Amino acid sequence: MISSAVPKEIIDTIIEELYGCNEALEACSLVSRSFLDASRRIFLSQRAISIKPTAQSIDQLVSFIRSPTNSCYIYDVRIHYQHCDNDWWATTLPSMLALLDNLHSISICEYGADGKIDWNNVPPIVQASLLTTFRLPGLINIRFYGVENFPAAHFSYMTQLKALVCVDCKFNFEKDFLLSENPEPLVGRGYLESLLVYNPHSSSSLSALLKVFEHPKSGLHISQLRSLLVYGRASDLTDATRKVTKASSGSLETFTWWLESPQPESGPMSSPSAVIDLKITQNLHTIYLTTDYPDVPEHDALLWLITALASPSGLRKLKELTIFVRAPIEEPETLIINNEIWTGLNWALTLPNRSEIQRVRIIFSNRPCGRDVRFVSESMPDLHDNGVLEVGSGMNELWSRYLEVYKWKGGSRSSFVPIS
Repeated sequence: MISSAVPKEIIDTIIEELYGCNEALEACSLVSRSFLDASRRIFLSQRAISIKPTAQSIDQLVSFIRSPTNSCYIYDVRIHYQHCDNDWWATTLPSMLALLDNLHSISICEYGADGKIDWNNVPPIVQASLLTTFRLPGLINIRFYGVENFPAAHFSYMTQLKALVCVDCKFNFEKDFLLSENPEPLVGRGYLESLLVYNPHSSSSLSALLKVFEHPKSGLHISQLRSLLVYGRASDLTDATRKVTKASSGSLETFTWWLESPQPESGPMSSPSAVIDLKITQNLHTIYLTTDYPDVPEHDALLWLITALASPSGLRKLKELTIFVRAPIEEPETLIINNEIWTGLNWALTLPNRSEIQRVRIIFSNRPCGRDVRFVSESMPDLHDNGVLEVGSGMNELWSRYLEVYKWKGGSRSSFVPIS
């Protein structure tokens, strides 16, 4: 290697321009030590490091993370936890996490046949290590997958957190944790900006989180929440979701109400009107909704949309609307033309005060939303960014202004195809 007299600012600019080009970054790393450090920083910052106890190269991974020249540039870690390897986790994971003090994002994922992580069975030393990591000043994104019995009150101390994802989780709310005589002192006050809760079988996660956010001694609040995605059964989630949207009030910009088809014993599907008041929709610019067809009119998401769009003060900043329709049909265009609800929606969308709207997408499905939605939901609002063709004026005149119609063909993102 040769020495470099090039200023660090210029080196950083060159390397940042090569973001994503691994061959060029590798070539730059051979120029000088200065270029090597900058290349390593960019190369590692664009990758998530996966930690799995069964990986063949686990020893190499441990050595890699323990290298100071690497650990300081690792910003995203995904831990695939497995209960049967408690000894490995207790002896190895805490020492690795102690070195990763520049993390921006961390994921805790289930691994193995059981598919769940019971927090009560996690070794205490691992629990302590993870809780310390969760409070790193730069850690703004936490994702939980299949975590059960995690005390939700711990979130009250994560004042730096901006985005939280909870998929198939069941959290506990321990009142005494926040109300004890000598509670752990809170550091500052934080405001969550993005919340995703995917829980098709129970509302316990959202309810437990809500109790934390509402508690006067909590350090994490949702009054500045900008994005909310809720997936589950309407009967379980309606009350908690309404409280969240009310607490976030005017700050909410993206709202996703993604519901399972209701079971016979659970009653009809709830309308968005049950969870979000028209008075607090003034800043919403992106909405994703699910609806069944045919549906009970008073519980229909489309009627709520028509009312909101027709209101002078409702959805004033709406730019993008996506509706997922569960309907076993072959010709959705015929349904759109002949059904008065869809005609009413078209009327509301074409009102003079709706000139801000840029895109409307209607997605038809001939089967219930399944578990595969969990893999799609995280990428919202980029729900259809893989393998989907743009459809414009090929639709009927009624919707040719900005409508895209898709039919669900399978289980992957690339299975959304335009109807010719």
